[in-house]
Amino acid sequence: MLPEVWKGKQDREGTALLNAYYTTSRCLRFIEEPFDGFSHSCAALSVDLCQNCVSIRDKYPAWYQGPSTTRPDIPLAPNTTNDSMNIDRVPLTVELAAAPIRKKFLESNAELELLKRILDRIQEVGCVECFVEGRTHVPGHNSEITSKVKFQDFYQNIRVRKMPPTWSSSYCYLCWVPFRPPCMHRTALPNQRIIESDCPYNGTCARIIPTLISHIWMHGERVDVVAKELGMDRWRTWKEFLDWLSVPMGNVTELPNPFKFVNAYYRNCVAI
Repeated sequence: MLPEVWKGKQDREGTALLNAYYTTSRCLRFIEEPFDGFSHSCAALSVDLCQNCVSIRDKYPAWYQGPSTTRPDIPLAPNTTNDSMNIDRVPLTVELAAAPIRKKFLESNAELELLKRILDRIQEVGCVECFVEGRTHVPGHNSEITSKVKFQDFYQNIRVRKMPPTWSSSYCYLCWVPFRPPCMHRTALPNQRIIESDCPYNGTCARIIPTLISHIWMHGERVDVVAKELGMDRWRTWKEFLDWLSVPMGNVTELPNPFKFVNAYYRNCVAI
């Protein structure tokens, strides 16, 4: 059964695309084309197979032309065809066409692995504030930051923001931790919504990524370092910064700006 379309919104194009997503027998990644301007199949990207590609592979094992595993680090088989008419011509193969895309996916996955290491390190420290301030966490300590007006103004605004929309990845709307590997935030049960107790780092900090960014924002000199690392001009106001955090991604391999910001902060301002 197809999901019910919100009755208060007349979005016929979006409804048609959502209907296509739930009814197509082709690779689900092809449905991203109207949104991203281009699309590539699971086989071309050499990434985890969508449910339709898994079905095709299992039904036609001799016909399916694509990776037989979900290991993007395993290269596709090289093309050994010789062109007798032109020995200088390089044959166009799936391997060659997918190489730059696979490279970007591997780089994106490496950044997600770094993000998870950062969140795990905060969990080990026991406190977002102590992690940012570079001090040993003492359970039950009084916060020196969260009562400040600057922090509260920023935090109350970032917590109602949403992650930039994307079809290739999804994130918890509360803590912003990705559902996909390696972060593996648990998904909601049928007919239920995610609640804060479902978030993997909730025991350490509720809404961990928005809270982490809020604490980093309190250190203007560090924010300037991060902006320079990301090739950005200095954000003059918190609203300008929040608008940048919400900018949609340019392609399916690009990470959202909140992750770029956190990772750049860790590389430049935290002793690894």
